[in-house]
Amino acid sequence: MQEADLLYSGLIVTALMLSIWTGALLAAACVFFAPKFLAPRAHQSPVRKP
Repeated sequence: MQEADLLYSGLIVTALMLSIWTGALLAAACVFFAPKFLAPRAHQSPVRKP
């Protein structure tokens, strides 16, 4: 029974670390990409006309 408790607590710790790591990566990605999405864009057509 003690082995099952140890396994269960290990799984809980692993899930907690994974969720914290995912949240940290998501926050870092938002901080990194925010200037690119929030910067004013020049309204140019991507297709050139001949």
